[in-house]
Amino acid sequence: MKKIIILIIIAFGIFLGFQISGKISSASRNGSGQNGKGRRGAAVVPVETKAVIHMDMEDVGTFTGSLYPVSQFRLASKISGRLKKINFHVGDFIRGGDTIAVVDSEELTQALEEAKADLLIVKARLSAAENTFTKQIEKAQADVDRWKASSNLAEKELKRQEELRRKSVSSETERDRANEQVQVTSAQVTAAQKTLELLTTQQTEDIRRIKAEILRSEAGLKTAEIKLSYSDIKAEWDPEAGTRVVGERFLDEGAMLTSGNPVISILDIDTLIATITVTEKDYTKLKLEQIVKIHTDAYPDRNFEGTILRIAPKLDEASRVARVDVKIPNREHLLKPGMFVRANIIFTTHTDATAIPRPALVSRDGIEGVFGIDTGPTAQFIPVTVGIRSRNFIEVIAPPVSGEVVTMGHHMLSHGTPVLIANATEKTDKGKAEADKSRTAESKKVRQGENKR
Repeated sequence: MKKIIILIIIAFGIFLGFQISGKISSASRNGSGQNGKGRRGAAVVPVETKAVIHMDMEDVGTFTGSLYPVSQFRLASKISGRLKKINFHVGDFIRGGDTIAVVDSEELTQALEEAKADLLIVKARLSAAENTFTKQIEKAQADVDRWKASSNLAEKELKRQEELRRKSVSSETERDRANEQVQVTSAQVTAAQKTLELLTTQQTEDIRRIKAEILRSEAGLKTAEIKLSYSDIKAEWDPEAGTRVVGERFLDEGAMLTSGNPVISILDIDTLIATITVTEKDYTKLKLEQIVKIHTDAYPDRNFEGTILRIAPKLDEASRVARVDVKIPNREHLLKPGMFVRANIIFTTHTDATAIPRPALVSRDGIEGVFGIDTGPTAQFIPVTVGIRSRNFIEVIAPPVSGEVVTMGHHMLSHGTPVLIANATEKTDKGKAEADKSRTAESKKVRQGENKR
């Protein structure tokens, strides 16, 4: 294949040489004065020229990259079990809150019922304990009150016996008996109070323990409810956030799952990210929110538009490039993740710029310039300062350049070299054709005016 291409190029070169030679011979036959008289003894160099034009020039950077979804993740099961049903397939769109898949939940339902029963049992124990302790405390309090009453009577009896003893009406034995009764009843009051305190402390501890069991049972019930809810694998995002699409499906109905097994992958393609790389030459020209034109072979006649979302804060040391992320709205879902894209970024625009054809720019002794055509005709080397470089044209910033510049043959030129403009005849013919076209159009207008009259 390469040999065929080389042969075609050689043949084209030979053909072009014959064409230029024929034009030179024709020009020589018509007299050397028609297209320029060379200096005495100087060889005339055949060249082709093109006109300097004014146009809007854009400094455009072209980069390549790939498209990625703005977000993507794998939706996995949180529990183990048999995959009972899958409601979506690859390419289906999902809204937040949709049930994507269902895991068999018979065991989880049974566990939930057991947790409910355990909670009821513990609550019943609490109620029974509270009733029992209430009765015991009421009895103990009654004992304390009874013994306090007995103690008060005994003390009154002792005082009476001591008064009678002073009057020599009562005996010493009766006074001692009354004193003994006071001590007995006082001891009974102390014992009854200790019993009441022990019952109160025991009740507090037992009730606290049973209430802790209730809390644990309630937590177990909540856990069973949560696990049962996991049997429905849902799209857990805000329904107002839009739809997302199933990118891949990993399992079929009936498969056995373990916790963490991915079921499907979900992509958000309402917005895509084009990731491109830029060299340090263009890195400093970038800024956030800069408009980017996106092109892809899938839609060759359509342009997409995005904006720069993120610019990497550093360049890779190995490749000397930086990563740039471009945000692209994709509401029609025409673009797909994985597509290869070309991104054009307009860094600056110069209106009505002086532009020369790209082949016209040459270098002489390290100085860039162009060869203009002076009277004679002779080639005049003009050093220039260039600006924006596009695919076909180069902006000339200084000095002002106009007229024709050499685009072919300047490798044999130096300042003041006589030249023969090989494409002069073509330009003359083109000019005549344009003049004839203009005259024809003018005649047509005149005839139309006469017909109206």
